[in-house]
Amino acid sequence: MNLAGVTPSLIMRFLNAVPQIVTMFKRVIATILAGLGLLTFSAPPFSVTEKMFMPGDEAFITEAVSDYWTVGFAKRVTTPLDILENPEKYYLAGYSNDAHPIEVMDDTFVRTVYIDDNSGRGGVLFSVIDGVGLSNKEVLEIRAAAADFTAANGIKSVNVSCTHAHCAVDIQGLWGPDSFTTGRSDEYNGYVKTLAVESMKEAFENRQDGKLYLGDITPDFDVFRDSRRPEVFEKTITRLRFEPFARNSDADDLYIACLSAHPECMAFQNVTLSADFPAYMGRYIAETTGGADFIFFNGAVGCLINGNGIDDIFKIISDELLLPKTPEGSDLSNFDKARAKMFNIMGEDTGALLLNTLDDLTTGDFDENDRLSAEKKTELRKNYTKSYGFTIGRYIMAVNNEQEINPILNIRFNPIMVPVENVLLELSVALK
Repeated sequence: MNLAGVTPSLIMRFLNAVPQIVTMFKRVIATILAGLGLLTFSAPPFSVTEKMFMPGDEAFITEAVSDYWTVGFAKRVTTPLDILENPEKYYLAGYSNDAHPIEVMDDTFVRTVYIDDNSGRGGVLFSVIDGVGLSNKEVLEIRAAAADFTAANGIKSVNVSCTHAHCAVDIQGLWGPDSFTTGRSDEYNGYVKTLAVESMKEAFENRQDGKLYLGDITPDFDVFRDSRRPEVFEKTITRLRFEPFARNSDADDLYIACLSAHPECMAFQNVTLSADFPAYMGRYIAETTGGADFIFFNGAVGCLINGNGIDDIFKIISDELLLPKTPEGSDLSNFDKARAKMFNIMGEDTGALLLNTLDDLTTGDFDENDRLSAEKKTELRKNYTKSYGFTIGRYIMAVNNEQEINPILNIRFNPIMVPVENVLLELSVALK
């Protein structure tokens, strides 16, 4: 055997590839065995599911028992404490594999609101995590960790969801170093679950009596878009506002925002940790009110409902839409069309960061191939995220059709168990 061409670098590349080769080999063998009927999959017992399902109300009410609501709010920062010292421990979720955060643009959070209609049937907790998604198993674990507290305080329902942010830490595990290796960290997920329970307890302790108001707004321009046909998406932004009786100023209010869009403004090739546009939506609310807090509930995001204008950002970052080296571009250029669309969507006030970034380009912002530099692309995606979030916040604060809501909160869940019949799903569990 002639090993003259084998270099140390080739040997290291082979050794680094061994785990992937082993994983692929296991999958091939498992597929063959499954095809021969020699591999079976048994579902784990559902003792945790049965214990922590929390079905909610046995009976609904249609008339308010009380004339006020009781609401509490709390939040915890979920940004890993060592993210900048040990970025290799963490993967960003949602764009590509093996993307480690090299900077933090804004902190990620878990936010929790406690709501009670004072009907004597118990209150409800809603926690929202800045992340792409969380498994039902881990939601059940959060409920289990809070079980003694919820039982002692008559809390009838504990609900955990995610904002679906594509630039937060990968808590699902789908965007690890490669397609066969998880990006999920048990240590970090445990940390987030602990913080979620802490926020639940504090939200309950922070509860106040007051009024709830409901309103909505449909923006003049489509701030959302459906990137796949048929183009069907919810254009309305819904807002709940809690106003405590002990209110001293607008800063004491809590805003509950409901809309439907993927938080993926940071776009692909991103290596910056962020909660995406919800963070800047919240900042706009806080700045407008003097400090009011918020919680964001995402709706039907589909495949794919996201921010209008993001297609142009994608094209710019991937060099499909070349920007002019000077602001004096043709009125018919793709750049001018993109800028005009973003101006219509965001307006000059909340879109200023993005629009100024586009307008202030100089020849020094381009590389030797006349492409926008990597640094400028990063600045562009950041300022699009901020401007888009500010825009959503502006619409939330522009709601002017509020109506007071009677304190009636009915909630009920029924378990649905779907048997697994897809052999690939069975194998994915068997080979985890």
